[in-house]
Amino acid sequence: MNIITIDCGASFLKGALFEDEHLVKKTQCQAPKVNTNDWHVPTQINYLIDAVRSMFRELAQGYNDVVLCISNEMHGFILIDEDGNPYTDYISWQMEFGNVPLAGKNGMTSLQMLSAEKYRDEIMKSGMPLRAGLPNVNLLYLQHNLPWDKKKSVLRFFTLGDYILYGLSGKICCCHPTNAAATGLMDLDTGTWNASLVSFTAGSKIQFPEIGMEGITFHFEGVNVYALPAVGDQQAALFGAGLKGKDEISFNLGTGAQVSCLVDSLDFSDEYQIRPYFAGKYLKTIPHLPSGRALNVYFRFIKEIAAKFCPDIDDNNIWKGILNSVDHCDGSGMKCDLSFFANPITTRTKGSISNIGEFDFSVGNLFETIFRQMVDNFMMAAGIITSGDCNITKIVFSGGIARKIPFIREEILKHYHADIEISIGKDETLYGLALYAKEYRQ
Repeated sequence: MNIITIDCGASFLKGALFEDEHLVKKTQCQAPKVNTNDWHVPTQINYLIDAVRSMFRELAQGYNDVVLCISNEMHGFILIDEDGNPYTDYISWQMEFGNVPLAGKNGMTSLQMLSAEKYRDEIMKSGMPLRAGLPNVNLLYLQHNLPWDKKKSVLRFFTLGDYILYGLSGKICCCHPTNAAATGLMDLDTGTWNASLVSFTAGSKIQFPEIGMEGITFHFEGVNVYALPAVGDQQAALFGAGLKGKDEISFNLGTGAQVSCLVDSLDFSDEYQIRPYFAGKYLKTIPHLPSGRALNVYFRFIKEIAAKFCPDIDDNNIWKGILNSVDHCDGSGMKCDLSFFANPITTRTKGSISNIGEFDFSVGNLFETIFRQMVDNFMMAAGIITSGDCNITKIVFSGGIARKIPFIREEILKHYHADIEISIGKDETLYGLALYAKEYRQ
């Protein structure tokens, strides 16, 4: 089986060609920045469509038949008009319209409106606690500030991966449960869109795709393509990293971090999210933990100083210097708060460094303090999702932070028994998509 996998992430667009389980070729390019100001102009989504087409051509060269699997960052969407043209650009989770007052609502926000007690059970059944940038919240904001109910034409709702498939094929594919659930508009009990939430947040002029797992066939520049519905990048990464059983725990540490485990049935709570996975299982997960995005706040500071004295220095050398300093530091009593954005650990959105001794403020001590605080956050999340009553037999590490910073892995391992099985993913999202193709190709 010839498999093309494409991962549309927040930082990079990555692609790979597999022949069965054998990785033949990889490629990647920079993802465009989120179009936060002129989001009604489809610059980002048009760039992505062109980039995916180019990547697909490169990977499919020399092949007549391929299976295509796409993953995407979750919690984003795009609306298109009846002619198939973008009505909005890609509305990312980073565009937190839920914090912006609604037109004509006396200062109320869409986040506040959806937080009303009458929607509590509906939100709980979505498995997705409210956040300012979720599609359900952003759609409600757009409905009040762009009253599309007054338009004659009907708009269509797409998650990112589904729209990319539409751009390649001209066909509307099913929305996979992993992506549908990430909108906050799915009823996990029934496996369908929640009609009352969709009506309230999106109005009556937006059509939603069917939720399902059936693929589509199409031809692209002489290549016969069978495409499965796009899946969420978290699930694809954990699938590729080897998360399979209920006595395993995942530390997926990338731009953001999630700590997750698998359960066989729905288990709703305000303390964590519950998301569809593969093979009928569900992820019990705590996402949005400070990780690479928070770490970059401090890295940019060190990089700015380093560049003043050595303009040609690159990021890799700076990181080598930082990690070497951590290995040789004596430790300190410094404290660090990584709350630079909304997170499940604190209610703050500003970070801080405190308890600095006279001789403590070194690069090594600073980053050791940051790493330890990250580990403390991860272990707090692990305690919540496992409730301390299961015997963890395997730890699945994935994401760039987990791979590149051994100190963090070693500190996490100190909390588990010495002979625990360890898996460290590499290209886990691309491999997860290839596994998805092999197991779900109809």
